[in-house]
Amino acid sequence: MENPADRSVVTRVAEGGPADIELALDAAHRVHAAGTWRNMDPRARAKILEKAAEILATKIESIAALESLQTGRPIKEMTAQLRRLPEWFQYFAALIRTQEGTCPPFLGNYLNYVRRVPLGVVAQITPWNHPLLISIKKLAPAIATGNCVVMKPSELAPVAPLLLARILHEAGLPSGVFNVVSGLGAAAGAALCGSPRVKLVDLTGGTPTGRIVAAAAGRNLASCVMELGGKAPVIVFDDADVDNAVNGAAFAAFIASGQTCIAGSRLLVHTDIYDEFTAKLVSKVKSIKIGLPSDISTQLGPVICGPQLSKIDGMCRQAEQEGATILTGGKRVSIEPFANGYYFEPTVIAVDTHHTVWREEVFGPVTVIIRFGSEDEAVRCRT
Repeated sequence: MENPADRSVVTRVAEGGPADIELALDAAHRVHAAGTWRNMDPRARAKILEKAAEILATKIESIAALESLQTGRPIKEMTAQLRRLPEWFQYFAALIRTQEGTCPPFLGNYLNYVRRVPLGVVAQITPWNHPLLISIKKLAPAIATGNCVVMKPSELAPVAPLLLARILHEAGLPSGVFNVVSGLGAAAGAALCGSPRVKLVDLTGGTPTGRIVAAAAGRNLASCVMELGGKAPVIVFDDADVDNAVNGAAFAAFIASGQTCIAGSRLLVHTDIYDEFTAKLVSKVKSIKIGLPSDISTQLGPVICGPQLSKIDGMCRQAEQEGATILTGGKRVSIEPFANGYYFEPTVIAVDTHHTVWREEVFGPVTVIIRFGSEDEAVRCRT
């Protein structure tokens, strides 16, 4: 595992393959078939989740430091995000304590009961940008409701899900309920998503990956939950408080170095305030502090890896070729001590709707801006 701030090796993780996936599926199926977890009293399951929340809360600082190392996200951001995560276990523990079925009306001398039961074995594919956050968001409801899980984390950030497995084991989760296999998507991920023993595939990742995974799951008629890419618009009308809107737009675009699927990376600004807004946004973006992820004052860290850095740089070069105007940023950071890391300047690009960078997700510290004159025009622009 590489530190994107300086390319040093943080740790080494086993590369699991299809055979390891099969072993994990065997373990999950044994537990599901035996009923060890799915038939456990919900109150007993809730206690284990509550215990996991307690243990996790004691480890937030150390896991945040590790997450920052493996993703390059500033420690201040990472710590704030992880402090909320025990709540997911607490919430679903409370929810299953009060879970009830229903008895809908039915014609004739019958009682019609509806009960929710576990699906069985669930496959979960987690990304590198929010490794522990998204792992827990997926895992907590799945195991709370009695399912067994096989998780394949991103090969770029596999450590936190492995630590999560240890925490749950310490909390009393039976062996085989939660299984983590680190490995490459093309090998371990494909074997997991394509297994006929999997009843649901839950993926957070890019849109091209989503198409492949959904097709693999569909061959087995497995259900799918897909959280894929996006390019969320931020629309600023002429009656907005410009300073507040600038601050909000900068946060939306550059949090986590823009590496989030809900990044507000398309700005639509009313023509009457466009010039003022743009000037203030550019000034704001120029003031963003690039730094080492471990520095509490850092506001923008590196992106995750070399190929991602090259993609971001390539999209900026393409934008220039297509006639877009880079208002600030647009280049790799070449000054020390950042030159050996995967740093890219926070970037604002003035575009038209036909430019590729307006339509396609960059997944980096790049936001694009366009002007509009009416609400109808804004709606047309964003599609």
